[in-house]
Amino acid sequence: MPHPRILIIEDHPLMADAIAVSVQSCLPQAHCCFANSLATALTQLASPQPWALVLVDLNLPDSLGLDTFNAVCQLRSQGAMLVLSALQDNAIEQACLANSVMFVNKALPSHVFIAALLTALHQVLLVKPESTLAGETPLRNGLQTLSSQQRLVLAQLPRA
Repeated sequence: MPHPRILIIEDHPLMADAIAVSVQSCLPQAHCCFANSLATALTQLASPQPWALVLVDLNLPDSLGLDTFNAVCQLRSQGAMLVLSALQDNAIEQACLANSVMFVNKALPSHVFIAALLTALHQVLLVKPESTLAGETPLRNGLQTLSSQQRLVLAQLPRA
């Protein structure tokens, strides 16, 4: 997967940029796209090209909470999904768990987000064996771009 497409659904520009910087620090070849509303996100999710990872804030100008979550889940491709939210709602966390979606509360330190992001990228790099290049696995291709610290964190994650 030479250029995995990452969709960042976030209505605050500074937060969206920070998420993109974090993604690209972990996976420099990632192509980040942005949606600042649910309507824009749904249009992008309907694209025929698959999304390797969808990062979504649940509080958007045109949708909130579980409504946002359910709408994005219905259209997301087979890639990973990670919810970033300031909401502390057990129903949302249960919905994430039931749909194999990671949840990170925005109030937590950035290293928690980075660990969740690395876990999601780990899933992305392992899920697509048909996208090998010259006999290399997607994981090996992605690991070449990670720093030694990022590889150390990734090595500590449980295997799916």
